[in-house]
Amino acid sequence: MTQLHNESIAEDERFHHCFNYHCNELLVLFEQAVDLDSKIDRIEEIDSLADCLDYAPDASEFELKLPSLDLRISVTSTQMSFQLLTLSNLGKLLECSQKAFEILTEAGFGLKLASNA
Repeated sequence: MTQLHNESIAEDERFHHCFNYHCNELLVLFEQAVDLDSKIDRIEEIDSLADCLDYAPDASEFELKLPSLDLRISVTSTQMSFQLLTLSNLGKLLECSQKAFEILTEAGFGLKLASNA
């Protein structure tokens, strides 16, 4: 696992070219545990996401499959994982993950791809 600390690296085409077929997952670690029950409830209220949602009976984790973004999002209380549904493509993974962050803002996740610097 590699941590990116600089947004410009993540946007650099040379980085994408070097690691395109080696990076198939974007992992976001939460600073504190997330209440998944409330997030699942919020997602179920969003018509465009409700049919894409699948979750464990105890609400310990959930998954969103977003075919329009070619993306699978897996979430636990401590992390969120993004993977493309089709072939690995780092640039596309980063782009689609950013779009998914924007969509998930409606469900109460305040996320974006950005550095801490």
